[in-house]
Amino acid sequence: MIFDEKIKEYKLRFIKGVGETREKILNSLGIFSIEDLLLYFPSRYYDRTTVLAISEAKRVLNESLKEEVTFIGKINSVDKIYSSRRQYLLIYLIDKTSAIKVIFFESIHIFQKIFSKGMIVAFSGKITSDIDGEPVLIHPKFDILKGENEKFEENFRYTGIIVPHYSLRGISQSKTSSFGSHTLRTIIKNALPKFLGFLQETLPEYIIRKKHLMPLKSAIKNLHQPESCELLNRARYRMKFEEIFYFMILSALNRKMLKAYDENIKVRKAGERIKVLVKEILPFELTEDQKKVIREIYNDFKSGYPMNRLLQGDVGSGKTLIALITSLIAIENGLQVALMAPTEILATQHYRYFLNFSKNLDVSIGLLTSSTPASVREKYFEMLSSGELNILIGTHALIEEKVQFKNLGYVIIDEQHRFGVIQRSKLKLKSRNPHLLVITATPIPRTLALTLYSDLDLSFIRTMPKNRKIIKTHVITPDKKPSLYEFIRKEISKGNQAYIVFPLIEESEKLNLEDVLSNYIKLKNEIFTDIELGMIHGRMNSDEKDSVMKEFLNGKIMILISTSVIEVGIDNPNATIMVIEDAQRFGLSQLHQLRGRVGRSEKQSYCILISDIDIDNLSKDTFFYESEEKNIARERLKAIEQYADGFKIAEIDFKLRGPGDIFGTKQSGLPEFQFFDIFLDFELIESVRSLAFEIIEDDPELQKPENQIIKKIIQKKFSDKLFLSTIA
Repeated sequence: MIFDEKIKEYKLRFIKGVGETREKILNSLGIFSIEDLLLYFPSRYYDRTTVLAISEAKRVLNESLKEEVTFIGKINSVDKIYSSRRQYLLIYLIDKTSAIKVIFFESIHIFQKIFSKGMIVAFSGKITSDIDGEPVLIHPKFDILKGENEKFEENFRYTGIIVPHYSLRGISQSKTSSFGSHTLRTIIKNALPKFLGFLQETLPEYIIRKKHLMPLKSAIKNLHQPESCELLNRARYRMKFEEIFYFMILSALNRKMLKAYDENIKVRKAGERIKVLVKEILPFELTEDQKKVIREIYNDFKSGYPMNRLLQGDVGSGKTLIALITSLIAIENGLQVALMAPTEILATQHYRYFLNFSKNLDVSIGLLTSSTPASVREKYFEMLSSGELNILIGTHALIEEKVQFKNLGYVIIDEQHRFGVIQRSKLKLKSRNPHLLVITATPIPRTLALTLYSDLDLSFIRTMPKNRKIIKTHVITPDKKPSLYEFIRKEISKGNQAYIVFPLIEESEKLNLEDVLSNYIKLKNEIFTDIELGMIHGRMNSDEKDSVMKEFLNGKIMILISTSVIEVGIDNPNATIMVIEDAQRFGLSQLHQLRGRVGRSEKQSYCILISDIDIDNLSKDTFFYESEEKNIARERLKAIEQYADGFKIAEIDFKLRGPGDIFGTKQSGLPEFQFFDIFLDFELIESVRSLAFEIIEDDPELQKPENQIIKKIIQKKFSDKLFLSTIA
């Protein structure tokens, strides 16, 4: 949003209801100015015309309705209860119709300070039953509508007001009794009449008319003080539209910037090396998806415009082979190739793969990591600058200043989510305008990729190599380990190999989790005494890791005990079992990556996840309570057991975790979007995307009078993100 500069003359503390103390609390919420305050939008709303009477709780419980319900009432009592099993905080909420129990098991001392008799509070949650079968709310969300000393209007529930609730994340819970959502509501109510006039419109008039959008000032007012559900929905739609619109304008501008013709990177032939590789060297046929992607990349190469392509494929789908084949095409046309991987293990794996399939193809390939000896590094630098070295594979060592190519024309970045945007940009800038291929084995949902990566062309590999079997995945509790060990022993007796992965390297007093070091000793000396075990973790030096991996790959080590360091880059077709201890501590995409270390041949493979979270048998205890973190962990485990498709896994992971700040340097967490949902608003996203791309196609410099507002917003708010998004 854009405000008139005069608004900066006013300070937060002079708004009615703020003062010096509350200004500091606002600061802790990230509110430092009037602009911040007006743009601090509610996280949810209570429609007082639809809030249930407490007497309805019994009906909701009997009908087994799963959705959240909201009750608004007066706190009649707050008591700390000591039972034989555990202590908890018991609150009785009353209205004119009945009473209901509200229970908190965690952070009792904090909630004791927040709630007191006489407060008017809105509690929202799913109704469960207590020991006597009566309705109860356990750890509900809440909003303090009136403090204990404020006047209580008996008919407050029937006023028809939609009440905004503001998140107080950022301030300690002990302060929410004196500064609640109701306090922030009052402050914003006092600020709106005086300062809303400083807000300037951010969309062209012709778009507002064409799309029937609410004017910006009306939208902001209705977000804070909704006059009706209809006007609130129109206000939210306006904000969704604007968020998507400027995102797509940036995408369209970046796409224009990338499409500069360059004769030096134009490819004119595929070359003999490809024919020899495909017809004489490869022991298998390319899949149809692989052939399609190679054609897409080759057509980009021939166009003379720099390629900017994202290649998505599940673990084991053959992305490295595509990288090799397209690299050979680039070499045939006099271009050098750089391939950057996030870890030394993965870089080494790529290096060996490229060497193995190009032995007789007259190709010079180098490997550059932090472990590369100084003498070898100097040799590479000379060969690069002279053009003698065709392909350089490495880690972030590739972006060092001394690494200078003679004619870098093709940049491949693998596992791109592991690199920061700036790191990727440094590699791309080692040439004037190279072709760029970003490879990820962590699939991005198609709906997300088609929209957020609008400035990249997209390629997908969905078909797996022939004869691959789906990996059988099971979640078990720790008491099942003896049976699991017997199963591993049987697989080893067939000549197969196994991984056992732990979340920690060594024991921790703070974290009650399994670790590699102590379990390696236990498994070696007590469980698998007659089987050769190896261990690998992040603190080992490169030579030690390399030695262990060689012994595992050649079959000397049958069980590899590891941390998640083997998440990417390990390709052992003989490994058929992946065991992950304390699986609830790993992210969903990480679990899928680890699972992808097995199932790389025609053999049946298995992934066993060990967790103290039993996904099949929830506690029947009516006072059972789990943290949000534990609930999310359960959803992750259910998903990884149920789905083998990496794209489906990615969709669930996205919903649980958020997609990251695509246009910035942040790589995980929620994006800078407050209003639109990638999945629910997909049709709107597609529609707005078409409009934005049409505008830039028609007016690429945004020179037309009607587009001056767009240009002003871009220059003021997003100019720093144009360059970053070409790399992201």
